Amino acid sequence: MFKKTIIAAGLGLVISSAAQAEYQWELGAFSATGDIDVGQYSADHDLFGLGGAYYFNKVDTSKGPLAEAAFLDRASNIGLILATGEVDGDNEDFDVDSYAAGSRIVIGEGGWLVDLGAGRDEIENQDEDTFSIGGGKYVLENTAVVLGYTNVDSDIDGESDEYDLGVEHLWLFDQGALKLDGNIGRIDLDEGDDVDVWGLDTTYYVTDRLGFGAGYGQEDSDDTDLESWSLFAQWFVTEKVALALAYTDEEDNDIDYESDAIMFTADMRF
Repeated sequence: MFKKTIIAAGLGLVISSAAQAEYQWELGAFSATGDIDVGQYSADHDLFGLGGAYYFNKVDTSKGPLAEAAFLDRASNIGLILATGEVDGDNEDFDVDSYAAGSRIVIGEGGWLVDLGAGRDEIENQDEDTFSIGGGKYVLENTAVVLGYTNVDSDIDGESDEYDLGVEHLWLFDQGALKLDGNIGRIDLDEGDDVDVWGLDTTYYVTDRLGFGAGYGQEDSDDTDLESWSLFAQWFVTEKVALALAYTDEEDNDIDYESDAIMFTADMRF
């Protein structure tokens, strides 16, 4: 739990006229800081990361909010993120390193898609490897449904398998837009009770360059009841430069656990 929270706090995030600036590359950096309390144990953590994505074809940005350009254009891509940081605990300090790669491939005019992902988190001598695969379809012009599977092999928590159904939908208005991202799933743990999970994020785009959002999620089992919520905002200073700020909070009274984190992100497209 503790290790996963450190990584998730830093990586769980990374945006009025119609923009015409096509792009094929994205590069970004983020910095995150936060606190974690588990029972009598407390720690501060800081993370810094770099990431990038390459799109197989140029992305058309004229269809709606700049942050949703790849989704609206059904753009195939491959991405990479690297993060490093440190945890300052009551009795010990240690380093954190994380590596992740992912890809979304959209197949033909029918809108079928495949998601692939792999990652590795390292804290001292303890590692966690993650592999994910998903498949789905754009069932409407601006609606995608994806069924996913994730395997996690952790030195701390053992092995787990997660099955997840996700839905993305974007409403376009004469002025602004509204995006909803929802998911529901189940985690099968080798060590412990199975966990039911669900979450919902919503983002309101005041203009194509400015968006504000909030999210809520829950993980529930016989042993735990974890609730998380987030607030975030993203602003494209220009058509190719975006700044974002996010705050997340998690709490589980069943195991006396609480954490929060704030993250700043800067992205550039070209």
